[in-house]
Formats: sequence, structure tokens, C-alpha cells
Amino acid sequence: LDPKCWNVHQVTAWIPLLSVATLEGCLQVIEHGHLSGNVATHTSCAGETWYVDLHESVIEQELLNGAKMKDKIVDCPVKAGSVLFFGNTMPHRSLENFSEKIRWSLDLRWQKYDEPNGMDEVKPNLLIRDKSQKTHATDWNTWNALNRITAVESEKDQKELKETFEPVIYGPWMSKERWERVHNNKHTLAFDNS
Repeated sequence: LDPKCWNVHQVTAWIPLLSVATLEGCLQVIEHGHLSGNVATHTSCAGETWYVDLHESVIEQELLNGAKMKDKIVDCPVKAGSVLFFGNTMPHRSLENFSEKIRWSLDLRWQKYDEPNGMDEVKPNLLIRDKSQKTHATDWNTWNALNRITAVESEKDQKELKETFEPVIYGPWMSKERWERVHNNKHTLAFDNS
């Protein structure tokens, strides 16, 4: 997330659409990893992915006061029809999916509407409820009309993407000013050329 939103409280609901355990790539969290109140130093990008990475030694030093991460990792298997809630300061990651199934899931987040979400330039917050208005109607049409892909990609990039059928995902988290770039790939190249 963007540093301007590190103090914004966001609640995430992770909802797998099928039962997931370690084999299918469930989430892991670090027990008490959020208690320091720190945002650990990430790097970009992990292997050939578009994900930022957080090295084990950094977690131990910056979040766990020297405790061993392996003693604090909690696997979070979730059955279909269930949900895992956690805050944005909880260190978490998804395990690799070694099953023959596609692990479909939803990632929904809630926060105060007028605070930065860390991806504002890609997709703004959507006002769902306003306690000052008894009959607030969420404006889904306007929000949905904002295409987050066109917000970060040029028309040429979209054409190339469609022609190759190779997904290229990038965004502001790849900025060299935000996290140290330790690995370049097609995703970081697309970000640098945007």
C-alpha cells in the first residue's frame, strides 16, 4: 500500500469459493505480527509475479523483535462458504497452489470512505453507506464505469495484452520510490513503460 494509507484502518474479507487448505494455497498470517504497529520493508517483485515480497529475516527483525517467524506462522484453511477477516496491518501471504484445482477467491476491503486506499489512482473508494443519509443509494454505475485497467495502461498496452493472452499486472506498489526493486520481470517492465 501507499505510505499515505499506512495509518488507515482497512478490514479485509478473504472468501475462497472452494475449500482451501495448504495444498490449495490457503493464506498464512503471522501471529502477533501486527502488534508492533510497523510496516515492514518489502521488496518488489517476487520472482515472475507482480507481488511484493517480505523476507523472513525482515519480519523477524522489524515485526517480531527477533522471534523466529517459523514459530509464528499460522496456516488459515478456510472451507467453502466461510470467510477469513483480518486487518491491513496483519502480515499475510498466500501459499502456492499445488492442487489440480484453480483457487478462486474474493478479496473485499472496507475502510472510511474519505481516507486513502493505497490504490486511489487505480480505483477510488466506493461509498456504500452514509450514516448522515438515511436513504443513501450506492452509485454502482459510475464506480463500475471506471475501468482500472485503462487507468494504468495505454491503449497500445491493452491491444498487446489481448493479442498475447498473457496477463500483465502492475500498479503503484511497484514504484522504485516505494519498495526496493530486487527483481525485474514483464510486470515491472510494463510499469516502467506506463
